[in-house]
Amino acid sequence: MMVKDTIAAKYLDRIARFDASLTELCRHDRLYSLARGIVFLISLALAFAGWFGWAPPFPMFVMAGVFFVGFVAVVGFHEAMRDRLARIRARRVLDYRQLARYERDWSKLPIETPDVAPEQMAAVADLDLLGASSVYQWLCRAHTPRGRALLRDWLLAAPSVDEIAERQAAVQRLAGERAIRDDIDLHGYLLSGSESGPEGFVQWAEGPAQYKDRVLLRWVVRGLALVTITLPIVMVFRGLPPSGWLLMIGLLAVNILVNAVFVGAIHELFNRITAGRNELAHYGKLFGIVDQLPTDDPKLASLREKLNRSDVNYESAFGELKRIMFFAGGRKSATFGIPYVFIQVLVFWDFHVLEWLESWQARYGSHVSGWFDAVAELEVLASLANMAADHPAWPYPDVSVDGERFKAQEIGHPLLKRASCKRNDVELGPSGTFLLITGSNMSGKSTLLRSIGVNAVLAQTGAPVCATRLSMPRVELATSMRVTDSLDDGVSFFLAELKRLKSIVDQSRAIDKTDGTRLLFLLDEILQGTNSAERQIAVAKVISHLVRQPAIGAVSTHDLELADDQQLKECCHTVHFREQFTETDGKREMSFDYQLREGVSPTTNALKLLELVGLGDQ
Repeated sequence: MMVKDTIAAKYLDRIARFDASLTELCRHDRLYSLARGIVFLISLALAFAGWFGWAPPFPMFVMAGVFFVGFVAVVGFHEAMRDRLARIRARRVLDYRQLARYERDWSKLPIETPDVAPEQMAAVADLDLLGASSVYQWLCRAHTPRGRALLRDWLLAAPSVDEIAERQAAVQRLAGERAIRDDIDLHGYLLSGSESGPEGFVQWAEGPAQYKDRVLLRWVVRGLALVTITLPIVMVFRGLPPSGWLLMIGLLAVNILVNAVFVGAIHELFNRITAGRNELAHYGKLFGIVDQLPTDDPKLASLREKLNRSDVNYESAFGELKRIMFFAGGRKSATFGIPYVFIQVLVFWDFHVLEWLESWQARYGSHVSGWFDAVAELEVLASLANMAADHPAWPYPDVSVDGERFKAQEIGHPLLKRASCKRNDVELGPSGTFLLITGSNMSGKSTLLRSIGVNAVLAQTGAPVCATRLSMPRVELATSMRVTDSLDDGVSFFLAELKRLKSIVDQSRAIDKTDGTRLLFLLDEILQGTNSAERQIAVAKVISHLVRQPAIGAVSTHDLELADDQQLKECCHTVHFREQFTETDGKREMSFDYQLREGVSPTTNALKLLELVGLGDQ
């Protein structure tokens, strides 16, 4: 209990400190807003005084310029302070979310359901891997689209045993690096609301150049810019007839027309790279975090290698990109927005920036995807490490090539609140056997199956598990728990479940036996849509198919006769949950201890439940 209180208190203490900082910074924000308004009005008043002759022009213009420089400085300090304010607000939100994850308060966490292949939907639904109140919602602190997709993929596919070991080592290392985890979370979060996002940047970087191949347009722009600059100089120093001014007006009209036709597409392209003032800064921070990862861990070192290949240094490449986009950002500047319009009309500023940008694209564009792949993998590892840091007593499981059993001590369901999470020892395997879990309604059979499945998923992502010890082989998961009928397809519940079971048997037969992989099947109250006698025969046939394959698993049932089936008796290990009934003030009450016991359940409770809800004998 002390660990729980300490961890929750840690988040509450940080949130309280963020609240205090926000109060102070909001006060400064109001003062800066007032100061920049006053300084700007003084500068404007001095300029008007000189312009209209209310005071000597030269001193007034000089003082107006000084105050305008002061205004620009105040704006700079104000924007820096607002960036700090935004970061603290973001950290406060993120700590509230992490506290909600720790306390399993699903209502305070964002919900996202990534797309999955149809063949993966069964395990996703049965084990609550994605969607509301799911493993994904609980773990995910990834904010880039690639990071979120990668976490989904890690939850749904088993890597090699060597890869699992590398992930475990990296997660364990990052669990002790809170600053790295917090920074990757912060800058990803600040980017997550952007209009373009990293994927727009990556698509542009890997796509074809748009301006480079339009040779005629490039020379027309260069020619118009040259003539627009030189014509006024010629008019001043060499003199031109009055018709020269008409030529200048006509030239400006052509410039405006060319800009009107083409500059919108250029700005759209700029927005794909960075739609906001700080997007590139956050990209740079994310890359910088990857570049500073420890080199003594193989997995983390490999992420650094993705960032810095032998022929390209990301820091110099990205530094050049930031300089280019600084010059591309004039149209969004509150201070230089008006001068930008005149420069754009006169010399086609954005066209020249675009040409520079496409030169950068040709040199470095093919590397950008790898940079974001490294960030995505770090986001996923950091998500798992956050969970590990919040549950320091949870062990990293032993996943081995030659393992034959799923063997867990005090395994529990990681998505349940600590007070509700009941622990049990469980052993599945070796191949040729299965665990038969008997017990009455609501006794805990389904929760145990999900505890096994979810912890197996966590183990193969490289995360610690909700147990005191776990060893297992590499497994492919197959489940049948929440089967539904389909009115659209004309499929009954019974037929839908038969199809699910057929796919599980097919999956067990298709497993590559050379690398020690086992099928882990988890079947909950299967084939309920038929009569008891036929159901027992059908279930025995399905399980017989599975135990002949490289498969281990568990089957739950409240059909106690199944344990006596001669076909299953030799290969099943039978355990059970039970209920207790007590009477208080003449009222009968039922309770469960959710503790697993050896043997077949000695009781059933369907008729007793009828009595409890008032539907017994009258």
